[in-house]
Amino acid sequence: MSLKILIAVTLLWAGRGLTEQSVVKMNFYEAYEARQAETQLSYKKHEAAYEAYSSLAARTSDPDLATLAKARAAVAFGLQQDNYEQGLEQARAVTDRPVSVQAQMQLMVACADYQKLLDAFAEEDIAAWPKRTLPNMERWGRQDLRALALVDRARAYLETGNAQVAVA
Repeated sequence: MSLKILIAVTLLWAGRGLTEQSVVKMNFYEAYEARQAETQLSYKKHEAAYEAYSSLAARTSDPDLATLAKARAAVAFGLQQDNYEQGLEQARAVTDRPVSVQAQMQLMVACADYQKLLDAFAEEDIAAWPKRTLPNMERWGRQDLRALALVDRARAYLETGNAQVAVA
């Protein structure tokens, strides 16, 4: 009996994320390319990640994937030495607001520009964003941009000394 309850609870918990489909659907080859680019980014090989994401954005026929790849390329570019402001500009140029904002937030956190993040996005209604996912990221699986943006904003609050707002 307890095993059935455990399975039911697990399925209900997992099913919460299944009710809202991600806009970005990748074919096998594009998913592989995106994962390779994300792996380059996670290993701090920013130039290689920038090239891979830029190439994917140029070649894909899926406009949602192209938008996401452009934003990830902006992050990779901004993390290269002395390219922070240019990376932010590229991220701002992305037309999909949630994707653009999350890329900007990621760059700001990576460069410890916490107050700038809060000045720009403290009032952003992240929970209202549609679901968007990044490619599989190593052992973490697919990452929802909403969750990543909330974590980045919470980190900014913590780093600026406002732990109560960060917890909220």
